[in-house]
Amino acid sequence: MLIQSLPQLQGVGAGEFIGRILVISIVRELGPIITAMVVITRSGTAMAAEMATNRITGQVEALEGMGVDVFHYLIAPRVLGAMVSMFCMIVYFDVVALVGGFLVASLRLTMPISVYMEQIAGSLQPLDLYISLSKGILFGLVVSLFSCYHGLRARRAPFEIPMVARSGVIQAMFFVFVSSAAISAGFYWI
Repeated sequence: MLIQSLPQLQGVGAGEFIGRILVISIVRELGPIITAMVVITRSGTAMAAEMATNRITGQVEALEGMGVDVFHYLIAPRVLGAMVSMFCMIVYFDVVALVGGFLVASLRLTMPISVYMEQIAGSLQPLDLYISLSKGILFGLVVSLFSCYHGLRARRAPFEIPMVARSGVIQAMFFVFVSSAAISAGFYWI
């Protein structure tokens, strides 16, 4: 993104807006959304498939028959793990993206790290971090709940496993995009 916007910024003498562009695009929006897409396609499908397999093979009924609460035993650990991992992955993604932005800025503009860090620090507001990390926790919750819910909907045959996994992925992606837009609109347009 920075490689594409640098020529236009330099053309109008606005190279000092590099930090602001990176904060707006990476920290506010792309960090949480791209991380959520990775988790949905990787872990969401795996959770849905595992839950469907457990349901089809009778393991869920066996747990319920022994008096084990399925929510506490199967779903809660996945929800908590998804929320924590999404939070950590967004922090990691943002740091790597901002370091990559510095590399591009230093190669194209020969910008010193002190100027770059000053631009980033001047552009990064606590609200940006709060919203980005809150989105991560929300997305982790939603991805895991949709995946587990759809996985446990499987009833009869192994051919249902990819169908419920697909349903969980589609609904989780839809929710991520809609909620990200709503959260951004709610916080930044008010």
